[in-house]
Amino acid sequence: MEDPNEKYDGILMTIAQQHGQGGIEALLDTFFGFLRRKTDFFQGAQNLPTVEQIMLKSLKKEFKVFQEERDRQNQEKFIKEEKARKAKEVKEKAEEKSKVREVTDEEAKRIESGETSTNGSEVTKKPEAVPDSESKSDDEAEKDEDDDPNKLKPNAGNGADFENYSWTQTLVDVEVRVPLVGRVKASDITVKFDIEKLLIQIRGKDPIINGDLQKRIMPDECGWLIDDDHLVLQMEKKNKSEWWSKLINTDQEINTKKVTPENSRLSDLDGETRGVVEKMMYDQHRREQGLPTSEEQQKQDILKKIMEKNPGMDFSGAKFS
Repeated sequence: MEDPNEKYDGILMTIAQQHGQGGIEALLDTFFGFLRRKTDFFQGAQNLPTVEQIMLKSLKKEFKVFQEERDRQNQEKFIKEEKARKAKEVKEKAEEKSKVREVTDEEAKRIESGETSTNGSEVTKKPEAVPDSESKSDDEAEKDEDDDPNKLKPNAGNGADFENYSWTQTLVDVEVRVPLVGRVKASDITVKFDIEKLLIQIRGKDPIINGDLQKRIMPDECGWLIDDDHLVLQMEKKNKSEWWSKLINTDQEINTKKVTPENSRLSDLDGETRGVVEKMMYDQHRREQGLPTSEEQQKQDILKKIMEKNPGMDFSGAKFS
């Protein structure tokens, strides 16, 4: 909407330019001098507190307009950057899929020992054939170990869905989505990011979230926007090598053993972190086939070597902790 005072911009700009290096103070001196000489402003106000009150009312009004315009510009900038980020993710996901390949026996051993592939790409090991009875037994044992009735199963984004909000995560960042009811403007929303705290509140209502985050974030790398009928927050994790089991400390935990790493974001990670994620993906792939993980396989190999060197000993009850 056009500001009705814009019609005076030409005259005021000319006056401002004539003050040269005097700056804003000289311009204000001229304006208040005009009010003193040519109007009854000071005479009608009678005292300084009244003058200050009138001036402050106008100043607050214009400053509020300035803040709304600044917030709108920041929102537009954030939306533009968010769209660019999502487009980049789609592109990287397509490129990452093109890198998936089967591994050689040598690379499979390297992954089992905790190393990454030689070219840094994601690898998929050929499934190993095992007897049905053994596969079923291992699968059931793994299921019993991973299931926890006191924890939630992660949603499709490795987070959780609650009545007032939902959250998802990658190893790099966390996204929070809050459904908005009715007509809600950006100026009605208060979001405060702190390294260990988060506040989300809509004017006139109780806070949706106001508590301690489970893990630390990087406040300067966080932002929010209104996407249709949702408030969307994007927060960058401080530690990019761990999964969160909950957003706020008072939330119910999710079972992080059920988390599925996101292939499309592997390229965002440093070499060490990427190696950890690839190992997690490999172990997850083994679990789905009812096979031992890389660590479990190493323990079995150690036990096998000991048994070969000591054929007379009974290892039937041997267990590794």
